[in-house]
Amino acid sequence: MSVLSDTTIRRLIAQNKLILNGDPARALHCSYEFKAGRIVYGGITPPSQQVTAIDLCSTPAQTAIIQPSGVAWVRSHEQVQIPANMVGMWIQTNSLSRSGLLLLNSTLVEPGYEGYLSAHFVNLGTSPVSLSATTTIAKLVFAELDAAAAVLLDSKPFKNYDALIDGLAAQSNRSFLRIGELVPDLSKAADSSVVAARSQIKSITEKSLEQTKSDLENLTKKTFRKVAGGFVVGFILAVVFALWIFPALRGVDDESKRRISLIVSESNAELTGRLKMLEADLRETKSSLKERALEKAKPADAK
Repeated sequence: MSVLSDTTIRRLIAQNKLILNGDPARALHCSYEFKAGRIVYGGITPPSQQVTAIDLCSTPAQTAIIQPSGVAWVRSHEQVQIPANMVGMWIQTNSLSRSGLLLLNSTLVEPGYEGYLSAHFVNLGTSPVSLSATTTIAKLVFAELDAAAAVLLDSKPFKNYDALIDGLAAQSNRSFLRIGELVPDLSKAADSSVVAARSQIKSITEKSLEQTKSDLENLTKKTFRKVAGGFVVGFILAVVFALWIFPALRGVDDESKRRISLIVSESNAELTGRLKMLEADLRETKSSLKERALEKAKPADAK
């Protein structure tokens, strides 16, 4: 198996083979780059209940936009004729993948097929992607078989290609996995959930405040009862002290006074005795001094 080069593709285009109404300049390297011809959006549009389609090759030139999560079929401008000894490989382009467009129908184009090709896109990016008649929607790589295929693809079902694509688009959703359609419902559900949550939080908060208030009141009452009880006990103890302990202390105080008086009396008696002894010694000393003075006052001859 070999892959056709851009030289071989251009030569076959010039011979009106392989790619009908093709542009040789779009045969690059080892593939052919197909242009956008017509776009059909997924889903139907009320009130017409018809699909929305844009012919990108009309005059004046048209453009089309695929919104984020949007689904669309883009039919090629060119048609192909796949010989019995070849197969085409329909592949994604880097430029569109970087923009967020994903090719959902990467596939083989079997030997014997004649007609248009289409790229089934979904925009998985966050920004809209614009398409025009010059946009490359996909590439086709041509591989040559080792022998002609024994069974060729019947192309008759694909003759009315646009009607076939319109039917597929009508049965599809506007957005991938109905994301675009579900977002408003999800927003409403989220808003409803938020309101319900806020109401529940408010109710729980009010109940908690009431419970806390009740607990504080009960704690205050219990504390008051304990303080009052302690005051009563203290008052009773004070009365007991006054009635029993104070007289005992008073008795102790009277005993102390008696003992002190006894000690003072004994001390006074001892001091009085000593004072009397000192007075007697003093009298005796005075008498002795007086006698000595008289003795000295006598004349010498009186001796």
